[in-house]
Amino acid sequence: DDVLRLFTNSINGIKNAPNAAGPTPEVIPKFKKFQQIADIFDRLDDQSAIVVAPPEGGGDIDELVLFVTPDQRKSQAAIELFDLLGLNPDAPSYRLRIGLGKKQHNSDEIVIETRPIMGTMFFISQGVQVPDELLDRGYVHINHPEGKKTYDWHPLLEDLFEVKSSADKPDNPYLAVQYKDYWFYIENTDTSSKETLVLMSIMFQLQAGGGASKSPVLTLPVGGL
Repeated sequence: DDVLRLFTNSINGIKNAPNAAGPTPEVIPKFKKFQQIADIFDRLDDQSAIVVAPPEGGGDIDELVLFVTPDQRKSQAAIELFDLLGLNPDAPSYRLRIGLGKKQHNSDEIVIETRPIMGTMFFISQGVQVPDELLDRGYVHINHPEGKKTYDWHPLLEDLFEVKSSADKPDNPYLAVQYKDYWFYIENTDTSSKETLVLMSIMFQLQAGGGASKSPVLTLPVGGL
C-alpha cells in the first residue's frame, strides 16, 4: 500500500491526490477512496490472496496480470476491491496496464497512472510542518480555496512521511536540517518516515539503472494548501 500511495496518481480513474504531486495545489485533493483501495490491496497481500505474474499461456514478455486466489474471490476484501475498481468478479485475471487516469477501462483490467520521482518528492514535501512564522513571512506559497491559513495534510500522509519543525535543536533525531533559524527533523522513532526514505532511495537507484546511488534531497515545500 505504501508503494501505491507514494508512486501512483490514480488507479482505474480513482485519484490519489495528483494535484499534491506538484507545486501550489489549487484545490482540495481527492484521495480517500484511493486509500481504501490501497488498504484492501494490503489486506489481500497479507493473506497471500493476490499474485502478480505473466498471463497464463504466455503472451507479451512485458505483460503482467493480477490473479486473485480462488479461495479469496468471495471474501469481503475482494468483493470491495472489485466494486471500487469496476472489475468483473468472474474474470480469471486482471491485466495491469500503465495509462492515463481515465475512468474508462475494461472490466478485466487495472489501469495505473504512475507518479514520477519528482512528483513523489513534491507529494511527500506536503508532510513538512512549516512554522507559522515562516508562513507569515511568505516563504511558502499558500493557496487555500477555503480561505484557511493552511491545509491539514496529515490524513493524506499519515503512516507515510512527516518532518517536524522546532526553533530548538531536537534531541536524538534520525535526520535534522537547520533552515531559516528553525530545525526540520524526522524523529528517530518515526519508522514510517524512515521506510518511505528507503523506498525513495530504491526508486532512485532503479531509475538510475543500477548506477551510483543518489539520495533524495528534502526541502521545504514550494507550495501547499
